[in-house]
Amino acid sequence: MGVVAIVLLGVIGVVLAKNANDSSTGLKIGDHWHAALGVNVCGNWLPSPPETPRDSNGLIVRHGTDTYAGIHTHGDGLIHFEPEASDDTGSHATVGRYFNYNGWSLSQTSFAYDQGAKESNGNTCPAANGQPAAKGTLTWAVNGKEKTGNLAGYAPRNGDRIVLAFEPAGKNAASLGDPPSTAALQQALNSSAPNSGVSQTSPLTSSTPSTAAPGATPTTAPAGAPASTTPTS
Repeated sequence: MGVVAIVLLGVIGVVLAKNANDSSTGLKIGDHWHAALGVNVCGNWLPSPPETPRDSNGLIVRHGTDTYAGIHTHGDGLIHFEPEASDDTGSHATVGRYFNYNGWSLSQTSFAYDQGAKESNGNTCPAANGQPAAKGTLTWAVNGKEKTGNLAGYAPRNGDRIVLAFEPAGKNAASLGDPPSTAALQQALNSSAPNSGVSQTSPLTSSTPSTAAPGATPTTAPAGAPASTTPTS
């Protein structure tokens, strides 16, 4: 009887360990996940960046290399996760890696984005809509919930709606609603393969609607020019 009990306990331990590993692996080679990303500066949504560059053979590659970028965009406001190597899977599949693959940068206090847009804590949002100019800070939210820490280290789940915002006091990423590419995200989820990590039939639950039009031209980030003024002390 004691032997049987030991064997059963061993089997249960193996099953529990397997389930724990399965739940912690996250994105795997062969998966195709999607997350919507919106970047908002001083109340204006920045346009979605174009497709991650391709090499002469048509392969989407990491900025400045000829290595495949398993985390990329197709110019639709979505981050596409299609890893073919382990360094783009699991906890490695972060928003920061997506920024790096496109030649941008992201930290807890600053970012540099497409078309020369860049901001850092302490920069100033210009006066607008009757409000005076005010210093801003970076905040971020996932699925309508404000987050802390560094967005660069966040590994999205399939179907996430992510907002990165630079706003004056009194506004944050969660208050801006969903990113403009949320409709594109829903379409991608509906057409994704069954192994993509979320229900293909459950609609997204939208947070507070955005008041800014998708693709609106930012007032602080014109094409080819920095998005901000010089930080003030």
